[in-house]
Amino acid sequence: MATNETVGEVVTPSPQEQPPIRNPSANSYQPLLARGFSQLMGIHPAICFVTFVLDSMLFAGEGITLGMSLPFSITCAGVLGVIAFFGQRSWYGDTNESAFAKALILGLLTALPTNLPLVVYGTAGLVGLFNKKKGGQS
Repeated sequence: MATNETVGEVVTPSPQEQPPIRNPSANSYQPLLARGFSQLMGIHPAICFVTFVLDSMLFAGEGITLGMSLPFSITCAGVLGVIAFFGQRSWYGDTNESAFAKALILGLLTALPTNLPLVVYGTAGLVGLFNKKKGGQS
């Protein structure tokens, strides 16, 4: 609050000058939740397919080399994370934070020396099939 120096009274700013009041208990994911479950939990089907192919190839290589190719698998998983980030942002319409989180999860699951994470990202890819983008495009 500012004071008027000549009179000494308190001057309140106009409503246009006041900053918006933020409710700390408000859900910061409200715009994302408004777009639905598939936007929150899904990944683009193309990203799911690339993840499946890369994970299968890396798992086969790790099995043949008895884990000696794990550094190569971790590098490939990082590259997949970058591809997933940009794909989720442009094709799926995710926010930066959501796309980053999904990309990290996909990269981590791909780096694991097993093919079991297919259950996780395969399900997310199926959920992604039902996502409707803004403007009625799918």
